[in-house]
Amino acid sequence: MSYREIRKGLKEDSKRRLSESIDSASFNNLSRTAKKRFQTVFVGAVAAIEKHFGPLWGEEDDVDEEDMTPEQLQWYNRFLVIREHIFDQGNNQREKFLKDLSRFKVKHNSIIMQNKEDKDTQNYDR
Repeated sequence: MSYREIRKGLKEDSKRRLSESIDSASFNNLSRTAKKRFQTVFVGAVAAIEKHFGPLWGEEDDVDEEDMTPEQLQWYNRFLVIREHIFDQGNNQREKFLKDLSRFKVKHNSIIMQNKEDKDTQNYDR
């Protein structure tokens, strides 16, 4: 094997390892972003329920469970059941999505944009 062939093989191997490293980082970034997006959805759902129905159990008055009326406690317990269901379902779906995602090869694409006014260069995800 000639020096040129050895060098070409080393370059190709180096490019392959770099590409695999970038692909792995891209997958990790997408996975992390997906986790955050899923969590934002179900946390937002619980927050909306609490905001709109919280007055039924004294949420706005900062009432402790021991100071709640039986009716307030009943509403609060219902909220806790719904909250637990939303978080369980959200976490299950997030894990299923990440498992499905692991079957794909992920490559991060981004574009470089320049602000016309101040010539600052910024990296925007596509």
